[in-house]
Order: sequence, then structure tokens, then C-alpha cells
Amino acid sequence: MKRQSIAALVFLILSILIVGLCSLFTPLIEQIEFKNYDFMMFLRGTDQKPENLVIVAIDRFSLDVFEKELGMSWPWDRTVYADLIESLTEAGAKVIGFDVIFDLPSNPDSDRRFSEAIRNSEIPVVLASTIEKVVTKNYLFEKQVLPIEVLMDAGGIPALSMISPDRDAVVRHAQLTLNGKETLVLALYRLVRETLDFSEIPILDLDINDPKILINYVGYPHGIETVSFFQALKYKNHLPKNIFHNQVVLVGRSESIHDLVARAGGADMFNSPITLLGGNQQIPGVEVQANIFNTISKRKFIRKASSGLMVFLTLALGIAVSILMLIIPKSRDKILWSMLVVFGFIGLTWFGFIRFDYWILGFQPFLVGLITVALNTVYQYQTSEKNRQKVEQMLRGYVSKDVVETIKKDPTKLKLGGVEVTATVLFSDIVNFSEVSENVSPHELSSKLNDYFTNMGDVIMHNQGMINKYIGDSIMAIWGAPLKNENHAVLACQAALEMKCKLKEREKFGFRSRYGLNSGTMVAGNLGHHERMEYTVIGDAVNLASRLEGANKIFGTAIMISETTEKRVQGHFITRQLDIIRVRGRFHPVKVYELVAAENRNTSDKVREMVDSFKEILETYSCQNWDMAYKLARVHLSAFPNDTVANVYMSRCQKYIGAPPPANWDGVYELTQK
Repeated sequence: MKRQSIAALVFLILSILIVGLCSLFTPLIEQIEFKNYDFMMFLRGTDQKPENLVIVAIDRFSLDVFEKELGMSWPWDRTVYADLIESLTEAGAKVIGFDVIFDLPSNPDSDRRFSEAIRNSEIPVVLASTIEKVVTKNYLFEKQVLPIEVLMDAGGIPALSMISPDRDAVVRHAQLTLNGKETLVLALYRLVRETLDFSEIPILDLDINDPKILINYVGYPHGIETVSFFQALKYKNHLPKNIFHNQVVLVGRSESIHDLVARAGGADMFNSPITLLGGNQQIPGVEVQANIFNTISKRKFIRKASSGLMVFLTLALGIAVSILMLIIPKSRDKILWSMLVVFGFIGLTWFGFIRFDYWILGFQPFLVGLITVALNTVYQYQTSEKNRQKVEQMLRGYVSKDVVETIKKDPTKLKLGGVEVTATVLFSDIVNFSEVSENVSPHELSSKLNDYFTNMGDVIMHNQGMINKYIGDSIMAIWGAPLKNENHAVLACQAALEMKCKLKEREKFGFRSRYGLNSGTMVAGNLGHHERMEYTVIGDAVNLASRLEGANKIFGTAIMISETTEKRVQGHFITRQLDIIRVRGRFHPVKVYELVAAENRNTSDKVREMVDSFKEILETYSCQNWDMAYKLARVHLSAFPNDTVANVYMSRCQKYIGAPPPANWDGVYELTQK
């Protein structure tokens, strides 16, 4: 866990460095942030049309009417602009802004007529100007291109009308001043209200000393009230009565004359965030200006999260993902919950923008989160693979393939520390091994033992047990650890019966074995030297299983199980109580049973008769009726002459008839040897 925690910290730092370097040295992150901004603007949809703003569009309809009725082709004679000013003044407009640059003289009479209209107008008229840049190898020359002098002398107010798209040609921001000079929008706002206090608005950033804000678009093209130039001239006949009353009026080119304007010296058309995802329809420059004015006028600013907050959110998301990757055990759940957090963060940034006009640069934390998840996943996968290989190598030859596969799929099920488990332990030992080994050569004995251990091990693993160790000619096996198995006692008993049966089938072994089984609480874990450890189980329950294996000698039985094991296997096997014994090294007595056979329809009736017959002997013996118990044992042995247990009890009864036990005898048989 400590190693994984260090790795998670390293991956978090590495993720932040990767995203930071990409942000500094490539435009990729910025471009994706812009596209995310556009998507949020698209999701937010349209807003209500401003009530104090009208656009007069130089559109295709007006071009056609002027050409057919007046024979006037584009560019129009400037007398039509004079007529427009007079109409708008008459209609009660508050201020007029021309997003058209009149920088070159035309017909003198027309220019004079236009200037007189400006001079005689009762409302301010703002005229667009621009900055012309000449860039050479040695110097940069900038010059402000102003309206012709006659218009300015008449009272026309010059203001810069320039739009600065981002690197991807989308207009998202607007500068309120250019080189300290007033923009068209700022001039209109000043004429309508008072000077704008920059300290009261969220500045996106400063380009030298020129504040920049994000444009809060009303919506798609024509989201702001737009009328045709010709309609505005004849507003009494074509438009509602008070359409211009007390309104800010912006005059400019419309998208419908895109081609014509392009031929005449440059199209005034732009991409906006909301239109880019709404069919790629462009928005005219005059409408961009109108949206900027509406943003300032209505104080509907889009705020951008500070750099400090972004650093905090990036760290917080990265740390949250790292913690999830560490504390959640399953790989699938790690990835699922981590991705939910990462994508949930993006969802929250969208909600913040749509609901509160608050822009959080969500892609940078999102990317940090994704990279952190990816790096941790790869590292933990490789670590898990190494652990699986170690586990497989450690368990191969000790447990079944099914158990190995289960642990490989979910190593968390494998508890290798010092943990308390409820399990069943089996000890087996070859009867009279010393005598057997005297009669064969060491080579033959080794071969026989290997064959014996292989066959017994196959049975244990087939029944989902773990071969814990070989001790000389003995085998120690565990069920219920290291892999939890609620059916551990049944599987252990089934294995003991199959081991006994296999030895009987393979007479070539020349071996007989005894088995002791006990179920209970024990401690499982790795024990030994720090460089040479062994997984095993320890505790009183383990010691008892070993003693029961030896206790078989007293009764001449093959498989002895404890009372706790017998309770767990009732209904699965035929057992008979042997005695209540006190083993060496243990104060409390234990009731022990012989595992006779599996409980199924193939079990012979003779086995059941033998068990029932012996039960009567044991009950009589427990009542200390030695004569009757002795007689019952003799009758029993006449029917079942090979029952060594009945022989033991007959001998005891015969002894007690002549020398009864003390009056306070508790029926417990003391074992004097292991």
C-alpha cells in the first residue's frame, strides 16, 4: 500500500507536469478549452432579445430595392445615410452607431448632405474607425483610420470598431479600449449612460492597458431585433410605431450581402461560439458589436475562474482520483468511480456556466484526472500481474487450479497476513511408517512417498483444499484459508474419505493412513524468517486436529473428527460418536466422532446398522451399566467382527466390571500419548 501511495503521488505530479507543459508550449489545450466553451454556450441556448437595442441591416432586400427603384447600386450614395439619420431622429432613437467606415471621400454633395444630417441631428452619431497596421521586417507602423473630416467636423464621434477573433477564428472576447482609445461599444455606452467603471466588471485579462471581456451572446444570428435599412427609412409604413423610440441603433452590414461586400472590400462576417455548433452560420460584425453592448448594458458578464482556483481544482480532482484508485479494491470499480468523478467534474463546470455564467477551464483538471487514472491503472495492473504470478507460483502444487484462478481474478480474497479465520484442518499420517521404511531401499521409499503424496495431494486439491506442508510422512491441509469457503468442513471430510478409499484401491502403496480433522477459529498468516517465510495456520484448533490424528490409535479408526466438525457436516456424512477424550496438553475434554461414510443412497444398509448398533453400546456405557454394555458389545461384534471400536469398549467394560472407576468419574478418557 505504501508503494502504491508513493506511485500515486508521483503519477499525480507527472500528470500536472504533462498538462502544464502542453498548456505552455502547444495551443492544443487552449483550443480544446475554447471548444468546450463553445459547447457550453451552445447548451445554454438563447436569451431574450434586448429591449433597448435595434440593428439596422444593410441587407439583400435593401440592395435590391435601391437598385430597382432608385437605380442605385452598391456602394450607395451617402445621401441614404443622411436620410436614415433623419428618420431615426424623427423616430426618437437615443443614439446611432455606424459600424461602417466612411474613411474615403465620395461625391462632395453627398458627403455634405451626410454631414448636415449629422450636424442637425438631435441625437449623437458615432462613426466607426479602425487601426491600420503596416508590418515590415524592421518596424511596425500603426495608424488610426478615421472617418472623413467633414463628417467629424459635423459632430460625428469617431470610435474604433475592430473585432479580434481568437486563434481559431471564433469571436469570444471583446476589447473595451484599443491603445487607450474608445471603442464603438464603449462610446455608445458612455452616450447612453455614464463612464464605465472597469473595476466593477470581470476583466478577462489586460492587453497592455486595454481591458478585455467575454461576450455574452444573446443567441443565434438575429437574436437581437434587426430591421432592413430600407424599412428603417420608411419606418412609418413598414415597422411598428415605436420600434426606434429611446433605442440604441446600430447600423451595419448583414450576412445576406456577404458575397457583394466581399467583392467590395472585405466581408464583415464572423464565427461566434453559439453559431459554430448551430450549423456553422456566421454572424455579422454589427451583431457582434450589439452583443458586446448588451453584455455591458445588462451587466450580464461571463466570469472566468481565477488561476488560483484552477490550480486548486486541478489538485483537488487529481488527489480525489488518486485516493479512489488506492482505496477501492476492485480494478473495475476503481476505474468506474474515478471516471464518474472526472466526468462529474466536467458536468459541474457545464452547470456553473449555464446557470451562473461562470467559466471554469474544465479540460485541464479533466485531463489531469484522466492521465492520473490511466497511469495508476497501468501501474496497478502491472503490480497485480506480478502479484498474481507470485501467488500462482506460491499456490501451484498446494491448491486446486480453480482456487488459483479465483485468487488470480481477485487477489484481495487472499489474506496472507496474520488474520483470524474459521477453517478446517486435516492431519494425515502413515500407520507404522518406520516399519514400512525398514523393508525397502531409500530409493524405493522415496518413489513410493512421492507417488503417495501426489495421489493424496490430488484428492485434497480436487476438494478445494490447500496442502499446507509435508512433515516427513505426514500431510497438513487446510480448508477455508487462505481463500474463504463456508463449506470447508464438508469438503475436508469428503477429501478424507476419498484419500482413505484411494489408499485401499492402490494396494501397491502398502500404506494405511490415519486422519484427524477439526474445525474452528485459528490464525492464518506468513510465519518464519523474513527471508524464508511460510504460510500456515496456528492455534488450539490446529493442535487438536493433530492430536485427533494420533488418537485414532486408541480406537483403531482411520478418520477421527471433532464435535465442531461433526456439527458442520451433519446430513452430509454418517458419523458415530467414539468417546469424550482429553488429549495431552489440553485441559478441556472434547467429544470425538468417527467419519464412517458419505450420506447418500449408495451407502449400504450394513453401515447404518453398524452405527445404530454401536450407538446403543455407547449409551449403555455412558450410564455405567458395564455388564449390559459388555453383552451388547459381544452381540455387536458377532455381527460386525471387524469393528475395532466395539472391541475397545468391550475391553473397557470388562475392566470396569472388576474395578469400577471412581464415583466422581465424568466419563472422559484421558490420552496418555500424542
